[in-house]
Amino acid sequence: MNNTDFKFLVINTKTSWEEGYKENLEVSDAGIALKKEPSHILEREIGKSEGWVEATDIAVDACGVLYILDAEGHSILTYEPANKRTERLRCIGGAGSLIGQLKNPKGIALSPDTLYVADTGNNRIQAFARINSQIRWFVENTDSEGYPIPTGDSGEFRPVDIAVDDIANLYVLNGADRRILKFDKGGRFKGTCVEEKLKEPENIAIDKDGFLYVLDKKKMMILKFGTDRKDNLLKPEFDLENLGIEPSGLAVDLEGNVYVGDKKEIKGEEEERFIHKFDSAGNYAGPLLGHRGPCYGLVMDKQGNFYVITGKEGEIALLKYKRERYFIKEPGGTFISKALDSNEPGCQWHKIVLDAEIPDKTQINVYYYISDEEKSEQDISEWKKLATFRASEIKQRDALIQERSGKYLWVKLELISLDECKTPKIKSIKAYFPRLSYLRYLPAVYQEDAASRDFLERFLSLFETFLWCKEEEIVQIAGYFDVEAAPEEFISWLATWVATIFDESWSEEKRRVFLQRAVELYKKRGTREGLEELIEIYTGNKPMIVENFQLRCKENEDIKSTLEKLFGTFKPYRFCVLLKATQEEIESQLKTIKRLIELEKPVHTNAGVTVLQPWIYLDMHTYLGINTYLSKPVMQLGVTSVIGRDTVLSDIKEAGQVERRSRTGIDTELR
Repeated sequence: MNNTDFKFLVINTKTSWEEGYKENLEVSDAGIALKKEPSHILEREIGKSEGWVEATDIAVDACGVLYILDAEGHSILTYEPANKRTERLRCIGGAGSLIGQLKNPKGIALSPDTLYVADTGNNRIQAFARINSQIRWFVENTDSEGYPIPTGDSGEFRPVDIAVDDIANLYVLNGADRRILKFDKGGRFKGTCVEEKLKEPENIAIDKDGFLYVLDKKKMMILKFGTDRKDNLLKPEFDLENLGIEPSGLAVDLEGNVYVGDKKEIKGEEEERFIHKFDSAGNYAGPLLGHRGPCYGLVMDKQGNFYVITGKEGEIALLKYKRERYFIKEPGGTFISKALDSNEPGCQWHKIVLDAEIPDKTQINVYYYISDEEKSEQDISEWKKLATFRASEIKQRDALIQERSGKYLWVKLELISLDECKTPKIKSIKAYFPRLSYLRYLPAVYQEDAASRDFLERFLSLFETFLWCKEEEIVQIAGYFDVEAAPEEFISWLATWVATIFDESWSEEKRRVFLQRAVELYKKRGTREGLEELIEIYTGNKPMIVENFQLRCKENEDIKSTLEKLFGTFKPYRFCVLLKATQEEIESQLKTIKRLIELEKPVHTNAGVTVLQPWIYLDMHTYLGINTYLSKPVMQLGVTSVIGRDTVLSDIKEAGQVERRSRTGIDTELR
């Protein structure tokens, strides 16, 4: 049986993959694979032994230094994760109402040069210089310039959380009247951002675009606001009602994803509490599996790492951001092809073949559906399982389609991984038809009994799979002799056909070009034209070749004299190869070029190699349009024209004269 007896339909391009249904999959020109998603892995737990009593709030700067507010200890500490070093800020802290002292502080925030503290018990905000911890300003019922702060009906200013945007504007959640106030970096009041919309706000956060997020515990929602006017409520709203959590802690990443913690009291079931993620459109994206347990506060650094206040003996958990993690939730990734049309009603499909890579701890489940009626994937409810493929050295996986017949075939693939660092990859799907098995070559008696025929057909398909691959190789063997189509590892083998051994510096593309022109180049070997073509293949630029016999005429005596300066006494069987200076990596190519010239030149000749420099040397190699270009003529030198420092003006030596050289701007003035 020849492979050409079959017809087949194939899915093997990005466009054809995009036409099907996909879930949790990434599509590329190489095929489909499980979707990569960011994850956070617990790397370290920082305990109270580091110097604080109970972490109330945390902030992190651009260098990854962690600032920890210890309300019970009335202090602020810094922690450097790189060297695990803790240091208390000595000028800030101590219980009391004096400037620099703290009373029941609730929050801290950072700008590049300032540390802000919500000193809740003293009803004020304090701003400290980060360089020396000295007080910059503070606000109570008035701002830093003495203007009163609007506090609504409560008449009280009680900051419970603060946040800073990229231009150092400070946003303060006033717990007394449930409003959010805005101050500039100097502590001057700039207006009210949110009022009369909140019921029980607890946390606020700012994203990279300056939008304000508010966690409202009573509404069980995260609300998004603009900051350019009062009550600028935006969509989407992030609904927490169905999560069954007690929300605590709020963060927003650079992509606009929103994270909220859970501090609900569940005795004996701490593992059921997570940090929950919403995408920028407000859709719930699942929990962060790297952290299990309560969350009383969280902050994210510029690299995407999380610091989480766990509420357990003052611990802070560091969740490291990991980019190379594949989607490993059940059932993994799913692909459903569009309807593959055989154009033959009642077609008996033969088999499905996958070209796939399946690492250890991964697998691919294959399902199919056949019908004479065209349907969408949503209308298909009864998929029939065809096979499960697991790790092996064989890339081609095929399975015989046993039942049903119809004009249309749908293929469903489930990609599953139990290892977050690995994913199965599928390069192509081929569906073969009509049914033509090895059973056709056996006597008719082997096909009389239906049960025996079914078993024998499946048994013979094992041999068919092995022989099929060999037949495919035989059919495609012509491609191994085609320079353009041959795999890279066969290029060196093809080169032996024309007695060529490539230098290691030759790229694959250059090797293919040489082999395509090898026969013609052999015909020109030892000639000027052949050497020019060979160097052009290697460098990408055609060289100039100057032969000494060209310089015998009287008009070329000056050029001859110049060449003698470069290469010694005039030799009639000598030539010079001039390389363009604009070539990239020409210095690294020189060694190979010289070896090529030595192999290809006539035996009785001598050769030299010179790299043309992009400068004007009046007594050396100057070639218009090659290494020298003339600008538009001007009327007077020194007004709009300049001769650079590396310009050499020289007179050819004559008897009794000394060569005169001058460098512009050093010992010569042109007028």
